[in-house]
Amino acid sequence: MTLAQNPVLKPCTIIPTALYVERAADRQLARILNDMGRPGYVLVARQMGKTNLLLNAKRTMAGGPDKFVYADVSNIAPDLRTFFRMLIDTCIDSFPEALREASERIEIRRRSTRQLLEHKEHELELRDILQASDGRLVICLDEIDALTKTDYSDQVFSLIRSIYFSGRTNFVEFARLTYVLSGVAEPTEIIKNRSISPFNIGEKIYLEDFSREEFNGFVRKAGLPLSEGVIDTIFSWTGGNPRMTWDLCSAIETYDGDITSTTVDQIVDKLYLSTFDLPPIDHIRTLVETDKEVRSAVMELHYGKSTSISDQIKSRLYLSGIIATPDPSSSIRIKNRIIESALSEKWIEGIERSEHSALEYANRLFAELRYAEALTAYRACEDEGTIGDADLFALRKGTCQYFTTDYTGAIQTLTSQPFPKSRSVDFYVASRSKIANAHLILGNLEDSIAAFEKLIGEFGPGEDQPLSFYQAKLNLSSAYLALTPPNAAKAKELCRSVIAPIANTAASQITPEMLERYQCVAHYNVCVAELKEGNRPAAREAIDKAIDHASRSDRATLMLERAKEFEHGAARVEAVIDCAQYCIENRVAISAGPDAERQLAFSIDRAASLILELEFGSARATKALSSYLSFCLDSQVGHEVSVHRVIMMAANFAFAQQRNSVALKLYSDGARLSESLESTDYWSVFAFNLAVCPADEIADYRERFASRVATSGVGSEAAAIRAAHRVLRTFLSDKRAEEADELLNSLGVTELDLSQPNRSFEGLVDQFYRLCTNVALQRTTNLRSDVRALFNALNDYSGPKPELYSPDYTRHLIGQLMSMCPQEFAPKTMHRSNPKLGRNEVVVVRLTDGSTERGKYKRFESLLRDGRATLLDQPE
Repeated sequence: MTLAQNPVLKPCTIIPTALYVERAADRQLARILNDMGRPGYVLVARQMGKTNLLLNAKRTMAGGPDKFVYADVSNIAPDLRTFFRMLIDTCIDSFPEALREASERIEIRRRSTRQLLEHKEHELELRDILQASDGRLVICLDEIDALTKTDYSDQVFSLIRSIYFSGRTNFVEFARLTYVLSGVAEPTEIIKNRSISPFNIGEKIYLEDFSREEFNGFVRKAGLPLSEGVIDTIFSWTGGNPRMTWDLCSAIETYDGDITSTTVDQIVDKLYLSTFDLPPIDHIRTLVETDKEVRSAVMELHYGKSTSISDQIKSRLYLSGIIATPDPSSSIRIKNRIIESALSEKWIEGIERSEHSALEYANRLFAELRYAEALTAYRACEDEGTIGDADLFALRKGTCQYFTTDYTGAIQTLTSQPFPKSRSVDFYVASRSKIANAHLILGNLEDSIAAFEKLIGEFGPGEDQPLSFYQAKLNLSSAYLALTPPNAAKAKELCRSVIAPIANTAASQITPEMLERYQCVAHYNVCVAELKEGNRPAAREAIDKAIDHASRSDRATLMLERAKEFEHGAARVEAVIDCAQYCIENRVAISAGPDAERQLAFSIDRAASLILELEFGSARATKALSSYLSFCLDSQVGHEVSVHRVIMMAANFAFAQQRNSVALKLYSDGARLSESLESTDYWSVFAFNLAVCPADEIADYRERFASRVATSGVGSEAAAIRAAHRVLRTFLSDKRAEEADELLNSLGVTELDLSQPNRSFEGLVDQFYRLCTNVALQRTTNLRSDVRALFNALNDYSGPKPELYSPDYTRHLIGQLMSMCPQEFAPKTMHRSNPKLGRNEVVVVRLTDGSTERGKYKRFESLLRDGRATLLDQPE
């Protein structure tokens, strides 16, 4: 049975007064018209209700002396004079009785043989109309973006602007005239000469989607007897978009059957996500399909990288209806679930693939530094057997693996297909360096040092050395310093061998930026080496030299390191404050993490350390902390991580130091910063730490944030469990196994139990930490069997994995298990290839990190031969 026998939400262009919902834009427009001080302009996406906004203002002004004239200018006039005359005719036609005399005067003047300039004639005709009226005159020009197709658009806008200046100065009646401009374009697209633009003096009217309160008001006006759950589902799909809300509610109103949340999902799929031909989705998909820049920006939004999108592209996304009004204080996102589903990653990738061959598509992604997408594309090429140049293919694929932190995979790829030195020395050094760097990052110091020493030894003193050769030397010095005990002497020797030649290198051979970067890292590593040897004065001198050569990001790191290592007491506090102020003034973005390519980047752990240092300081430090946290919220800076992640890491540092009250204060500071901190992860960790800290330390925080934590829905859900797993990992890495044991017991994981079938992913992680804790407490009786059973359970798991766990989380756990019991997983060396297998036969192998991969046999042949992979499926 349908909800309404006589539906009220029928298709219509103009919303009936009884169903019209006023928004903030209605109130802003009413104020602008009441003040009459400046023009208002509404530049917004289609299907947002801008025409109904204007017509509602017209209705509001009806019945009195004021006159509201609505003119749709999408019907383009051939020239400026015709445009002005059509506008005046619209005014007269809207109020024929009141403007009869003015109309006659205007008609007589137009018949005159003396023809005035277009703008002069229009000015006189406007005065005729105003002199015939007692009230205000509002002229609304809708669809003004159509004027961009004319050669007279600037003259129209120049006249509008002049009304507010010379017009009002010379003719008193113009004080009763104002304009409202509306369209789907930015001012810069509409007018060519910015100096004569009325937008410079106008007030922008922000027409947003319905708020939840406004949306609820619409449902009430429509008289829809829907449950709260169904109303929530409708809003979760439309996000308050007026057109989508109307169409979806209209379909629900005439639906024959019970209305549940599932019903709403089905109606959405039928309306919007099957044929994609309903406005505004049809227009949006056409734009994304045809505009490469917009398409790339949408992919950036899918990957959570909105800070890399330019303001110009953000404006186009806004005017196309893909995002809400860009807010400088927060990151942008696709405005609702319907649009997000219609512009899925899979659909966009299909468009891009259709424009190129598989390999061309992968190479283009690689050239654009979209490494994660490029890696997926390269793997598809392998499955198709279209890798092209095998050397370049392996180099690019391995580089993608390296920059997506799959360091083990990068080593395997770049080792299995070494790039020949004879083809390109630069590519050769880049390939070998990445192998050595990957070993360094993974902590395989001996392998890293051996790889770097072999590479450096290949170039004699008189031989031409590529610029990346210097980076290899610096990374080798870092490996020497990471040894136990460190080889500080060799590290200093390497750094000094870099400093002198680079200082004397001709400008044509190295850019100034590269020169400064290499000098900076070299001096910093000398500083670390001198500290390892206990020579603090020399270390201080070296870090000062490093700062002299540092980039913005590197300088911030070095200032912080110098403060922590060489300053004490009040001087240390002041030095840390200077570092925070430097970051703010120079807009130093926080990077996701340091690596061998950006050793001194101001990364999340350094930002967290800075916050913690400020938390322990003076009143000035507290003020600096507040400023720095606000700076972390500025999405225009280009931070690679969100402020709540930085605060969480700082709080974790404090908890690790058993400074619980400081950690909780950091969460409190973050909570006060912005209501935008709605991250479930953030609040779940806060809630968990409130639960495990001693009661006397947290009473105040528990009381102040109890309601917020309760309403965030994080109590015992996946996010809170993930928070517990983070704490367990910290306990075990800090050799606090007894505390890990107590925490597991409190979570109900009192013993290792691998017999339960269909265990959730979180349950498997619980078992992993129980096993690790038992090993640390020497409670295991059959380690090999337990490790193998958990290994199989994780490797075979195919159920859902909560989003809070990283994509590589399973691989990380499996790698840990294999390191616990290496004899259980020692790879069996494959003999020469099975004669039943052709090189193009598709096989599945398990790599030494426990992961499995599928592809043609020839792709894995060298790995199988070297014992670095095991064949899993093989034809009979």
